[in-house]
Amino acid sequence: VAGCAAHLLYEAGHLSAAAAAGLIARRLSPGTAVTEAAGFFEGFFSTAGQRLIYDEGLRGAVDAWLKSLDEEAFVAHLPLLRRVFSHLDSMERRRLIEAVLGRARRLPAGLTPTPDG
Repeated sequence: VAGCAAHLLYEAGHLSAAAAAGLIARRLSPGTAVTEAAGFFEGFFSTAGQRLIYDEGLRGAVDAWLKSLDEEAFVAHLPLLRRVFSHLDSMERRRLIEAVLGRARRLPAGLTPTPDG
């Protein structure tokens, strides 16, 4: 619920991009229980995964959180990540991968999104 509320404030312009990135960084910090952080992530990005393509601050906060997870926690939350990113079409997935890897780099063959079907 908190993630969804934060997303609504962000979309309505009541929460700046910098404030949203700071909030996400705090809510996804290693000091937050993984399940609580995952719930916030899903609430914020469940219908706004495309924001990660264009907002470097949000992407950086999520990247730092994902890197902080141990293997077991990461694997346990893969279904959640899949749900959030399933709303992206193939072009949005490609743009997100390029944004994460850096636009100058080519996508490795295994990371090339498949057409929606």
